[in-house]
Amino acid sequence: MNDPMVLICARADADWATRGSSFDRKCGECGAQVIVSPSSQRLLKKRTAMPIICEQCWLALGGLKPGDEVRLPDKPEVVAEEIRGAVPNNWSKRN
Repeated sequence: MNDPMVLICARADADWATRGSSFDRKCGECGAQVIVSPSSQRLLKKRTAMPIICEQCWLALGGLKPGDEVRLPDKPEVVAEEIRGAVPNNWSKRN
């Protein structure tokens, strides 16, 4: 069964990441490694068929279109706390 929702993630070479992020998923369009925040990880456990797309591919495909609905992966205060706790992304500098 296809999930009508899509999770949009930053690529793994982004400058910043939230604490507890995972880097083991890939964009369904281009195959680039992506950053999956803790709240998005919890969402993916509930919605296992949800496709993932990196922000570059999402923009290349036209980005937000009329009628699209934007949702956060968790409550706004949970996502805001993750963002406030963002740290430099050391994964992007690994060999």
